[in-house]
Amino acid sequence: MRFLYDTGSVTEHTQLWWSVRPHLAFPTIELRICDAQPDLEDARALVSLVYSLAGRILRAVDEGETLPAPPPRLIEENMWRAIRYGLSGELIELGTGRVRSARDALAELAEWAEADFEVPGANSAERQIAALQEGATIQEVFAAEAVRWPVLDPELDEARG
Repeated sequence: MRFLYDTGSVTEHTQLWWSVRPHLAFPTIELRICDAQPDLEDARALVSLVYSLAGRILRAVDEGETLPAPPPRLIEENMWRAIRYGLSGELIELGTGRVRSARDALAELAEWAEADFEVPGANSAERQIAALQEGATIQEVFAAEAVRWPVLDPELDEARG
């Protein structure tokens, strides 16, 4: 970071992109890796997983548990696979090199973190892809997801019909 400041590449820390970073103004961790969740239940599940993981990792560190430190290139490969294929895809198990379903990997991670959520049967992306494959128009797909958003303004609810 110092190098980037010194070379004029950035003028402040928020210009740096991170997947995960400690927030400098608040005692929190920023996750910039997840897209917005159009479904409130999906968002709650994601928050549950992140919160549980943070707590579990802190306990592991406090208790002297050895945490894996896989090569960054393998993490990048799994990130690419997650971006490209989502929960329908496969991930590389970093400790063994075995390839397995992303849903199974997520379920195992949630179990380790003692997270209180269930891996969804279909997330928003999967619902949208399935609807398109079944012949829905992009407008119909959008409308179906839009009704899943929580209503914050009664006037907006009326406008939605």
